[in-house]
Amino acid sequence: MKKFNVNEFVSLLILILLEMEIGLMLFIKDNNAHIELESIRGLYIVFLLIPILIYVQFLKVFTFNSRKDNSNNFLPIVLTLFVIAVFLVVA
Repeated sequence: MKKFNVNEFVSLLILILLEMEIGLMLFIKDNNAHIELESIRGLYIVFLLIPILIYVQFLKVFTFNSRKDNSNNFLPIVLTLFVIAVFLVVA
């Protein structure tokens, strides 16, 4: 039987709201005058990579009761955060 995980759902909502905020910052032309060009490039990269985190988090909202090893479930999140950090440092 599937179990609804409230903590993971709250994390999912936070990621969705963060994605919406970044989208608003990028696509409203009035704000672009106040943001530097390097920051805009970094925000586009983050805007493209956060949906990976949203997808992984969505899969964690409904979980089965099992005793399997969950250490591999964090691999996509860690890799995505690492790529975001590298692109923000380089950009």
